[in-house]
Amino acid sequence: MARTAEALYSLRKVTNLFLPSDQRDAMMIELQTHARSVLRRLGLVPLLDRFRSVWRVGYEDAFSRSLLVEIRPGDCVWDVGANVGYYSQRIASLASRVVAFEPVPETFSRLSKLALPNTTFVNAALGDVRGVLPMGLANNASSLAVLDGNIAEVQVARGDDLDLPQPNIVKIDVEGFEYEVISGMQTRLHAPECRAVFCELHFEVLEKRGLRQTPAKIVKHLRFLGFTKIRWLDASHISAHKS
Repeated sequence: MARTAEALYSLRKVTNLFLPSDQRDAMMIELQTHARSVLRRLGLVPLLDRFRSVWRVGYEDAFSRSLLVEIRPGDCVWDVGANVGYYSQRIASLASRVVAFEPVPETFSRLSKLALPNTTFVNAALGDVRGVLPMGLANNASSLAVLDGNIAEVQVARGDDLDLPQPNIVKIDVEGFEYEVISGMQTRLHAPECRAVFCELHFEVLEKRGLRQTPAKIVKHLRFLGFTKIRWLDASHISAHKS
């Protein structure tokens, strides 16, 4: 997986020199999605997951650095998919306001006990609908997209419907539910005050849902919302900035 990811990342840098951004994004996302699909069909996922658990040390370093360096003292940052607060804690030391979203009750209990300044904890998932939806809880991860393991009923809200401060930066890590989150907060994202989005794309979950083209749709939709500078920070994470 590491060599595959690095090869795709290197190919992406080469294509940056020759192709328009829309064509480049579509081609690279399709290649990346296909490569991951082949590895799964070959039955290499369990072995690669074990390897990745070691390799993952530093896996999100570029994502973390890019996110944290973007935060300004007066910013409001939405941490969508906060889990137990790994990023919320770091963001809270840099931003003026943090809104941390975590739908799983047990995880939210741990998150909300953190003594973080100027932080609002919201016990809900973000999506493109309002109501209660089933969420799968498996392998220390939770997802509205794949109902594996135990099932919990969780609150879901649209970001555009919430009476919360306008975000300047949005971080999204929602295990394959990324497009729904973005679709439910288009007004927030399109607002000129929102200048950056940092998102992890979960290719395997999206393929399980039959949504192989969704990573390309996410990039295209972010461009539509005004984020003209989109970078792949590694094989799974993107940053999107407005000009």
